[in-house]
Amino acid sequence: MYRNRTTYNYHILNLYSNFLYDYGDHRFSSVAGFNQEVNDQYQIVTRVGNMISSELPSLSLALGDPSVSDQYGAWAVRGVLGRLNYIFKDRYILEFNGRYDGSTRFPAADRYGFFPSASIAWRMDQERFMDSLDWLDMLKLRASYGSLGNQSVNDFGYISTMNTFLLNYIVGDTRPLGISTPGLVSPNYSWEEVATLNLGVDVDLFKSRLTTAFDIYTRETKNMLTLGRELPAVLGAAEPRENAADLKTKGWELSLHYRDYTEFLGSPLSYGLRFTLADSRSFITRFDNP
Repeated sequence: MYRNRTTYNYHILNLYSNFLYDYGDHRFSSVAGFNQEVNDQYQIVTRVGNMISSELPSLSLALGDPSVSDQYGAWAVRGVLGRLNYIFKDRYILEFNGRYDGSTRFPAADRYGFFPSASIAWRMDQERFMDSLDWLDMLKLRASYGSLGNQSVNDFGYISTMNTFLLNYIVGDTRPLGISTPGLVSPNYSWEEVATLNLGVDVDLFKSRLTTAFDIYTRETKNMLTLGRELPAVLGAAEPRENAADLKTKGWELSLHYRDYTEFLGSPLSYGLRFTLADSRSFITRFDNP
């Protein structure tokens, strides 16, 4: 049997402020914020065999030699963020975003990254030449480009570590402790960046009973953390993970949503139907593996 206990400590701090200003046909809004998260966990596992009775599962009621192991994990992130939005006559929309984030999952020299984005939209249905189209509730054209950082990797992947184990021979009356050779790490170890270019259109028809959206996009994942170039077998160590590959995805998405309401047995009944269709293809555009 074994006993497992894990302790989690998670602390988060979010600070942000909003600003909104209207001046005639102009509307300005902005957001500024700070984010910090610290997480650590500690796990201890005790195992022992040859239990006296399965109906009394206790470590003390076992005849085998106990073994104890533990595991520790930790990560922290810290960043600032900002957003600036401008709307003119509820027709033209412009927005800028930016994040400057740092993560302990990367070495100190490559810990921080800046990830900007921008978008623009045009509400064509607000133009005067569209007034005669009573069945059209909204027609929006939009375009955006943005980048985000990915830090979903091992907590200490950039640190060369050594493992302990029991040797296969006895000195005196015990098996001595051995330590493995350290693994390889690469200095090329930092954020993965996902950059997306998107063009889209939104249409609402018949008093918004039917809503449609169509998007076409290109997404590039740059500096993917994966195994790098193949190393000679005589090296005697596994390849380290590094920013060694790029991926490009091209695709489109279509969504149709119809919603309405009626009366059923004297009570209002709302219902909706949704249809989606999407297609995409991905290509590895950089990978050092002849």
